[in-house]
Amino acid sequence: MSSSSHRCAVLIAAAFALAAPAASAQVIDYDTFQQMFGEPVTAAATGKPQRVSQAPVDISIVTHDDILNSGLDNIPDILRFVAGLDVRSYGQGDAAVGIRGLNSALNPNVLVLLDGRQVYSDDYGLTIWSAIPVALSEIQQIEVIKGPNAALYGFNAVSGVINIVTRNPLLVRQDSLVVEAGTQNQALGEAVATVGRPGAWGVRLTATGFDAQQFRSTSPMPDGRVQNGHLALDGRFKLSDRIELDLSGSLGTLRMPYEVDVSNPSRYLNQINSVRGILQADLRRSGLWRLDAYRNEQRTNLDVLGTTFHWRQATNVMALSDLLALGKNHTLRPSLEYRDVSISSLATFEGRLGYRVASGSLMWNWHISPNLSLTNALRIDSLALYRDRPLSDVFDKIAPFRNRDITVPSFNSGLVASLSANDIVRLGAARATRLPSLIDFGLAAEIPQGPITTLRTDVSGDSMVEPTTLDSLDLGYDHRIPAIDGALHASVFANFIHDLIGSPLSSGSLRAEADGYVLQTRNFGSTSNYGTEVTIGGQIAPNLHGKLGYAFNILDNGNGDGADHDAIALNPRQTPQHVVIGGLDYHHGRWSTGFDLRWQSSYEDRTLNAVTGGVISRQIENYVTANLHAAVSIGPHFNLSGIVEQLNASHIIETGGSRAVERRALLSARLSL
Repeated sequence: MSSSSHRCAVLIAAAFALAAPAASAQVIDYDTFQQMFGEPVTAAATGKPQRVSQAPVDISIVTHDDILNSGLDNIPDILRFVAGLDVRSYGQGDAAVGIRGLNSALNPNVLVLLDGRQVYSDDYGLTIWSAIPVALSEIQQIEVIKGPNAALYGFNAVSGVINIVTRNPLLVRQDSLVVEAGTQNQALGEAVATVGRPGAWGVRLTATGFDAQQFRSTSPMPDGRVQNGHLALDGRFKLSDRIELDLSGSLGTLRMPYEVDVSNPSRYLNQINSVRGILQADLRRSGLWRLDAYRNEQRTNLDVLGTTFHWRQATNVMALSDLLALGKNHTLRPSLEYRDVSISSLATFEGRLGYRVASGSLMWNWHISPNLSLTNALRIDSLALYRDRPLSDVFDKIAPFRNRDITVPSFNSGLVASLSANDIVRLGAARATRLPSLIDFGLAAEIPQGPITTLRTDVSGDSMVEPTTLDSLDLGYDHRIPAIDGALHASVFANFIHDLIGSPLSSGSLRAEADGYVLQTRNFGSTSNYGTEVTIGGQIAPNLHGKLGYAFNILDNGNGDGADHDAIALNPRQTPQHVVIGGLDYHHGRWSTGFDLRWQSSYEDRTLNAVTGGVISRQIENYVTANLHAAVSIGPHFNLSGIVEQLNASHIIETGGSRAVERRALLSARLSL
């Protein structure tokens, strides 16, 4: 058999593997498929594996090699150089990541997952990136779904989803040690060890630790240190040819000076653990069944405005799904899910507050022809909000709590047409819902000395606040460029957002009462945003790879209610309209070096006025971030690398917070066995 015929046979075999979801969804060999097709493979869009260019939604993939070659040591800094993402740092370990312009200090609009398990926190409606229990060296890929995908993932997958996929210990034997030191008295360590028999069972143990001086602050609060660490265990077992069991768990802690909501400085202590079990069974004609159950628990202490808030959050999820092929052209994925999320604190929430959600969804993928496919997904979420004890008289007068039921639908629809071997067009429409956070629903806290006078300030949620809904339209185009082994990607989108939410400290809703003041959750009007993204990348010369991207985004107030609408976190001037990213990577023998650049136009951020208690704006001027990194391999198992982040400036103001982002210089050593 000739080499070309052999390659054709391999590709055909791989295509059949991808087309048979029951067989391939149990263990996806990402590395092999990426080598065969020249692009990453993902199951993030539909629940079944497919080439990323053929997914019915706009997805960007950051691969394992991309992560290692970047020289960076945290996920937000890596995402900063993905077109269409807005990343702003409030300090070491403290960042907000937005997709397609919808960003704010907490940003509840992006659902973040680790191997499909939610790490987005429902209490405050945010993601604490430095608390995610994962080492960069064990990440297979980071999947960035741009645009709503609530029909597959549920509430809060509004502007997009970021799914961090770790390497499968059934397929990958990884034993590695990473140590890092740098400016800001920074020290980092990662250790990953795997035991098992490939294809039969594998157990991976991961330990990480990080310690660094926080960026200097202009506020009176001491700068302090950022410290975090975690232990994680991931075991995957082939019980038979058609049954797989996954068991995983993690323990972690995080301590840091932190700026929540509208950049009001605070101290933050978070202890978080998780446990999870997944049972998958290929029942042939009845499809690939998957039972997924997990529990996240975290204990939070937050010192803010001179008051300590503390609570325990518990998230319990159980989901049952079936991935079923009907003939060669139809794939169905029905799913049921039950979720119970609660926070408990006598001092901060006056008891236990939470909601239970029952959900049902159906995804249908139809290959209309070899070059045309349609994917539709519909989901119904029914939520019951509850509190186990009445509020005090003070808060009962402010916002009487009511048990409440909310039922909302969500959908995704995507049409993908292959115009040629190198050209693909994608058309999508979707609706998603963002829940108010549990703090939005039912915070009941008293600050004895308010920000204006010595009178008491009551900070209150509102159980009757409405969820935010987002309707989206998206048109994308992908063109492969074989001459440079690269690709061009372009997309345009429009989002229409209704019932914006301002959380208690960011709503601008400060009013005087007889014996003090009240800060309270509230809804605002509607808004919309429009934009486009264009990226191109490929091999410019032997051993030299380059990329260039541009994103344009504009946010419109719509029928928001005037000045109040302008006070909350999401407003037209808080979105940079123009962003340009670029990068060059050169590899030669044992050496590699690279340069990454990001420029964004000016925008406004929000911060709390400590004198009046109101929300004020701060102009953030346009800025450039330029990173330079280099690495050398010393033998087959040892690697040295270094990076200077923000080479062009010693300090950059990225937010309305009290900290400017400082230049960092880091040196890392990696031992891989």
